[in-house]
Amino acid sequence: MPVGSLSLIETGQILPELADEMPCLRTLSEKTEELLENLRGLGSRPDEFVKVEALLSAFKPVTEAIDVAFCNNPKVLGKIREGFRRNSADVFLKSKLFRAVRTWQEGYPADYLTMEMIYANLPHDAGGGAPCHLDKYFHSRLLSRAIRSRLSKLSGLLQARLKEETGKSNWLALACGPCRELLALPRKKNLTINATDYDPNFIPYAKYLLESESKVADCVRLQKANAMSFLSAKRNLSEYGLFTTIYSPGVFDYLDDNALTMLIPGLYKSLAPGGLLILPFKDSTRYELFDYHWLAKWNSFFQRTADFAVSLVNRSGISADQITVEREETGAILFIVVRK
Repeated sequence: MPVGSLSLIETGQILPELADEMPCLRTLSEKTEELLENLRGLGSRPDEFVKVEALLSAFKPVTEAIDVAFCNNPKVLGKIREGFRRNSADVFLKSKLFRAVRTWQEGYPADYLTMEMIYANLPHDAGGGAPCHLDKYFHSRLLSRAIRSRLSKLSGLLQARLKEETGKSNWLALACGPCRELLALPRKKNLTINATDYDPNFIPYAKYLLESESKVADCVRLQKANAMSFLSAKRNLSEYGLFTTIYSPGVFDYLDDNALTMLIPGLYKSLAPGGLLILPFKDSTRYELFDYHWLAKWNSFFQRTADFAVSLVNRSGISADQITVEREETGAILFIVVRK
């Protein structure tokens, strides 16, 4: 057995005898070393980025074979993927963006700092070579592009919604992170935006961003709060009054089905008549897991189809005639918009 195979099994805490039973593990080890050697040899020329795409495209079938072989044993599959990330850390962690999506710098995936890096869509030049090319690679992936497009779509929906609301506007933003979707909002009288996130570190960052670039900074109340703390409509009404608009840039992907079927009714009941609930979801039929479950440790969002996401909303007591479904430009993320 090659040394790399043994190392992979040990670091992934996988029984050594699996290597003899599963030749694909030995192939993974060998192809990992080959991939890393090629990545280390990359220069700084911009045209060498295409080599990164070619190398990772050639490596993907190896991981797909592992996914199939261990599809009925997700715990072992997770350890194999973790072992791969450990074995490839010396190359991938030199990329600032891959380091963020592998190590969770704020302690959770898709934190506000990582989102800001994705929104910026710029490689972080750490001397050129593989780190710069890997940054660019992650920025080019479908969900990275969809996240940037989601921001643009959500910003547009909120601008249109603000024009529609003629009276007092009382909004709730869940897991809002840096609040970039609010930067293009026009000034409006009687506007209150309760912007919440579980990470308290978002507050000084979002405050600075809003004060520097928005016209509504004094309308935004930044506060630390878990999204699930809003599942009680009674509590929401007592503390905030009726909301005219409720949204989140992306928290619903990270809540399991049971949590959503508790949270969505509470949010809906917290809306004023005519109020809007905006629920973005990733569509699992529109992207591949290789970039997010193997290369990155961005594996905490639930895999849902568009139909299943809509069914969750229906299951929350909301009828089909109250729902419209839109997508951002790439089509990978849908917006379920509920009107009360």
